[in-house]
Amino acid sequence: MTCPIYMLTPWSKPIPKAPQALTVNTEFQGLLISYSPIPEDCIGICISINGEKHFTSDDSFHYYCVMGDFTVKAAYYDCFGEGTWTKEQTVSLVTLVDPAWLKRESITLEKVDKSIQTAVKDAQDSVTGIAELKTTTDSISSTVSSNKAAQDAQNKKFVSQISQTSSQVSSVVTDLSNAKTDLSNTKAQVNSNYTAILQNQNDIALRVKTGELIQQINLSKEGVAINGSKVHITGETVFDNGVIVSSYLGDKQIVGTKIADGAITTGKLSANSVTAGKLASNSVTTDKIAAGAIKSDKLDTGAVTADKIKAGAITADKLTSGAVTADKLAANTINLAGALKIVGGNVTLDEDGMTVKETNGSSVLFGENGMSFVDSNGHTFSGIGRFCTGIVNDGQTVKFANPWDITPTVFLFPIRLQTSAVGYTNINMYQDVEAINVSANGFTAVCKSVLKAGSGSNIPVSWECRGSNENPGGNGKNESYKYNINVPTSATHIWISIEISAFYQSYVRVGKNDYHAFVAWDEGSVSVSTNTGVSEARNNCVNGYDGQSAGEDTYSHYKRDTKSFTFDMDLSHVSTVTVTFSFSGACDSRSYGKILSYRTNLNSDVTVCRGTAGFIAIDPNTVPYTIS
Repeated sequence: MTCPIYMLTPWSKPIPKAPQALTVNTEFQGLLISYSPIPEDCIGICISINGEKHFTSDDSFHYYCVMGDFTVKAAYYDCFGEGTWTKEQTVSLVTLVDPAWLKRESITLEKVDKSIQTAVKDAQDSVTGIAELKTTTDSISSTVSSNKAAQDAQNKKFVSQISQTSSQVSSVVTDLSNAKTDLSNTKAQVNSNYTAILQNQNDIALRVKTGELIQQINLSKEGVAINGSKVHITGETVFDNGVIVSSYLGDKQIVGTKIADGAITTGKLSANSVTAGKLASNSVTTDKIAAGAIKSDKLDTGAVTADKIKAGAITADKLTSGAVTADKLAANTINLAGALKIVGGNVTLDEDGMTVKETNGSSVLFGENGMSFVDSNGHTFSGIGRFCTGIVNDGQTVKFANPWDITPTVFLFPIRLQTSAVGYTNINMYQDVEAINVSANGFTAVCKSVLKAGSGSNIPVSWECRGSNENPGGNGKNESYKYNINVPTSATHIWISIEISAFYQSYVRVGKNDYHAFVAWDEGSVSVSTNTGVSEARNNCVNGYDGQSAGEDTYSHYKRDTKSFTFDMDLSHVSTVTVTFSFSGACDSRSYGKILSYRTNLNSDVTVCRGTAGFIAIDPNTVPYTIS
């Protein structure tokens, strides 16, 4: 059967490079993000905005948002995922009306105003007629005039006109209540008193003009503009976040009567926004301050003086622990010399120090000798002044940040330390944990496990190797066999007991019609080597040809040469010892090598493990004691 062979062609695709020319521009209510063209081998671009990913294949990306800070980065992506990211850019968006928009809105109003003025002029030209209907190829114009002048002494007259063209529709109503009969004055009256509605492709405008006042609403693609001397909103009005910002508010326009109770909290006030100069006199009283609201870090130095504290206002239950220290007292000291003392519960402060009484009559005294423990009989048992604690490894030196004025007492105790040695059956191990070279400047740490001289192991091994030829008929072959012994690196000596044997056979068979004969034998060698390059060898130590008779049969005579001996080697940081048996000649399967056992030992003390210890350095001012 023939199996097909498939060839795999190596293929790889590089990770997309980071987009070039990434720009982030702020717009009204959004960000406009542009970048270099998307490579042909990519699907699109991934844009991360404040950690949120957006995927697009467009040439630019518009992100709608209100004011705030935005962190932006981008990476092209392909079928395997996202490529290399650009560096992050941070932009801030403040919701302000773009001046360009205001300019465009102004142009729009100018266009609307021009269209309305045209419609008003058409109404002026039509005031002399009572009713008129004009039709042209591109417009229909209708003017209606109602004249009550004949019987009305004031000659009141109203004129309205609706004009429609292919591009716009306009409606104008004028008031001639106070006009004179003079035509020129009537036209001026029309121009200063009217209402108008205009609609074209881009705008819808509503206008009321009375004299010099113009009230109007304009809707266009740029937005909505309301222009009036007074704007009255009666319904519920909702403004989105960021629509009204501080730059739109005039100075002193927001006063306390306009702010709901609880509307201003500390989370809405910037640091240092409320200072003493901005608070009215007596506006902050004790009933307006929450418990614990005033802390020491919120008071200026010297802000609280004796003349500002009400008599009896400070009592013991109002002082926190450590609130009154010497540097906060006049003259910076409290003198307790002689019989003066301060007593509070079980604590007494006097010229000897601070004493804390226990219920059993004993006490702890913090005095000039540090901390002492006194029993109910007045006997001092120990005193602790300064002390230093830490963790150190074996062999490291600890240096105090500041030298002591005496030599301290240093205690070490093991934290991590090996307590056994792998590979040893006869073991004598101890732990050495102590501080040496102790001085006022520091000390050296000792934390190690030590194997005493004489420790070792005796390991029996039942391993043998044999030649591979089970039907010998000649010589000229070579074979070798290896066995690895793993020993502890701390071992300084090894003894290996081995046995090796070489076989010999002579064969003669004479038949009626044939004759067959051969002689085959082996020579054997053994060597020992270490992973550090040290070796010993016993070359050709056995030879089957010179061996002792091992029997015979009808056609053959056998001999064997066998020897047993022990390799004795010194070791130094050795982890592996290799025993190699070699046979040359027939490589008869009856030739063999055996490892009977091995033994390791230490000639001197050896450190097998270095550990980690904790330490305590204290004043050596404990109570005197004796040892017997």
